[in-house]
Amino acid sequence: MSDWVLGLLPQYGILALFCLTFGSCLGIPIPSSFALLLAGSFAAVGDFDLIAVLSAGLSGAIAGDQAGYFLGRWKGRAVLQYASARPWLKTQIREATGFSARRGVWAVFFSRWLVSPLGPAINLLSGSLPMVWWGFALASMAGELVWIGMYAGLGYAFNTQIQLIGDLLGNMAWLLAALLIMILLGRRILRHVNHSGVKIP
Repeated sequence: MSDWVLGLLPQYGILALFCLTFGSCLGIPIPSSFALLLAGSFAAVGDFDLIAVLSAGLSGAIAGDQAGYFLGRWKGRAVLQYASARPWLKTQIREATGFSARRGVWAVFFSRWLVSPLGPAINLLSGSLPMVWWGFALASMAGELVWIGMYAGLGYAFNTQIQLIGDLLGNMAWLLAALLIMILLGRRILRHVNHSGVKIP
């Protein structure tokens, strides 16, 4: 997949970066973070303009978030029911629901860059709940600024070590998402135990 992105960016340029960040925010499994690293590294050697990279990445990500939010407004319940029926998505949807309910707009902000695997599900949930649009939009833009700036900036600064940085950051994002799910499940189990009156030895 990374090789495919490596070939796509030089061929289609900034337009490809826009499409990749847009698609990933809708939940399509695209290595958009790796694409941002590559685009930043291309900017470092003069193949791309850094401002154009940041603008394309940010506008694509914000457009993808907005599409997910309004899809949630339009068909959110049906989409979530369909996704929840798939075993590989059920846990992600459930934990994204809990995270979003407890954190509100902060869940939107952190799911753009810190626990990004939950981002597309939170977009749908924000629209279907529904969360106030302007709150979602502001949190989305702030979070995407962090994500785009971090990855494109790292690609620009460390353009000779892109693969290593991409692997490290990708593994970190999934690790944080897994830890979040474990914490939320642990809290749910403890609440259930406390309500049932069972004593833990």
